[in-house]
Amino acid sequence: MVGVEISSTAVRVARVRGVDSEGFAAVSAIGIAPLREGAVIAGKIKNHLVVSQALDRALEIAGARRYDFIIGFNAPDLAVGRLALPHEIKPEERVLALRTNDRQISPTLSLAQSVLSTNEVTVDMTGDGRAMTQLVVAAVLREELESFQRMIALAGCQPRAIDLSAAGLMRALVRARTDSSEVATIVDIGETSTTIITRQGLHLRSVRVLTTGGRAITRTIMTETGEDQEAATKRRQLLQLGTESTDLPIVVAAPYGSTADAPSRAPGSTLLEEGVEKAVDQLLDQVATSIENDATNYGNTFTNGITLTGLTAQIPGLKNRLNQRLGVPVQLGRPWARLEKNRQNLPYLQDHETTASTLSEMSTAIGLALWKDPQA
Repeated sequence: MVGVEISSTAVRVARVRGVDSEGFAAVSAIGIAPLREGAVIAGKIKNHLVVSQALDRALEIAGARRYDFIIGFNAPDLAVGRLALPHEIKPEERVLALRTNDRQISPTLSLAQSVLSTNEVTVDMTGDGRAMTQLVVAAVLREELESFQRMIALAGCQPRAIDLSAAGLMRALVRARTDSSEVATIVDIGETSTTIITRQGLHLRSVRVLTTGGRAITRTIMTETGEDQEAATKRRQLLQLGTESTDLPIVVAAPYGSTADAPSRAPGSTLLEEGVEKAVDQLLDQVATSIENDATNYGNTFTNGITLTGLTAQIPGLKNRLNQRLGVPVQLGRPWARLEKNRQNLPYLQDHETTASTLSEMSTAIGLALWKDPQA
């Protein structure tokens, strides 16, 4: 089983031999091909040739075939929601029924411009005895999906299926009973996008992709220090975020518009610290708003906890800051996976820290490899 993730920094391929009795995916090989900056921005492919070459290279490194893999799609122009249809509607007729009845998934995506996909969750009985099929429905902007498919064709590849990257990440991080109904959220902070995935049990409830990520913090550091992107990213990961935002003083304008004696920032703070605080707070505010909107859309059933993933999520203090903002437990995510001890994986088995970091980086690709045909 092979999963492929396209991110803003790299194409990642994971070969998974299966899942053991404890629920861990056995990763037999991985392939990582870095992408130049700007090739993919917030999930949107900007340079098809560069990305297609990286896809080809990553598959080669992993020793994977150029067909029959599962590739993940992620972009701001997608929406996921829960809808119900009469049970007598056949699976192959569900998309047509949604379009005919104009069942909107998102106010920002029109059905006419979207490609739809459905997955059955349960069949429930209404009070008047009618059987209703509860569905997870995904809508993707047709134009973006076609662009994604052109890149795949340019690489000369033929995937078995295109899945949502969000679904793959959930499969990698979550192990729960099939009858579980808990509501929980995964927040994946990438470099140029942040994906907020709320699930109910083992099924998606909502997905939102924000067009901001860790690079917004990196740019603030670059502006204030003059460092290049690589040095600023390293500095970003060494930040020590306080549990509370800096309290800036209220500035009252002096007579005649003179503010020369008014303090411009908190005592003892620097422009770098203030810029970082602002960038972090803006990112977390958008994350929190998305989670709160999900709860509102589903009868005020708020998430029971948040799992953070991505390099930026590891900044010390960030998970505590999000915990204070939303008041629910926040933890760092680790995939249910292990690297097999073989020659191909040897570079990633040198020590525990390297192995853990590699598995976290490969989470989405590993989860995509665990895809199963819902029609099978």
